[in-house]
Amino acid sequence: MGRTLIGAHGTLRFTNMQYGLAMKLVYDMGWKPMGTLPPESYERDDAPVDDLGRKLIWPAMNYFANAGQRVRDEDALALGEKLEDVMLDVPSHDATMHKVHQVIILPPLGEMRILKPGSKVNVLEFFSGRNKTVLAKYAAFAKQGGFKIT
Repeated sequence: MGRTLIGAHGTLRFTNMQYGLAMKLVYDMGWKPMGTLPPESYERDDAPVDDLGRKLIWPAMNYFANAGQRVRDEDALALGEKLEDVMLDVPSHDATMHKVHQVIILPPLGEMRILKPGSKVNVLEFFSGRNKTVLAKYAAFAKQGGFKIT
């Protein structure tokens, strides 16, 4: 399972790790989220209710559930701009290569890298090299307007 972002301008898919680390990175680098709008189901009569039958209140700062919450145009633009700023700090070369113990080729999946025991990879290293395109695609997508997180 992963995250799919759906906007009028298209669709963008992430693994859970890619999405979570990208969001951690922009939060850590100072992005100030406006908060999400609730999924459309919260605005209908069949909105989720608690055990007492009360309509549940959407936690606005929830960018992580893939529940169909909506990101406003202005928030998406700010997110995209912050992602572009963050990319300046992400190395263009693969910053994890010195930590690789072995590379295995798995057709048709491609390369799988096995890290040396005890190695840790920080968020900037994770998105370095060819993984930097994940952030670039996210930035371009977000700058085009609001979207739903599913």
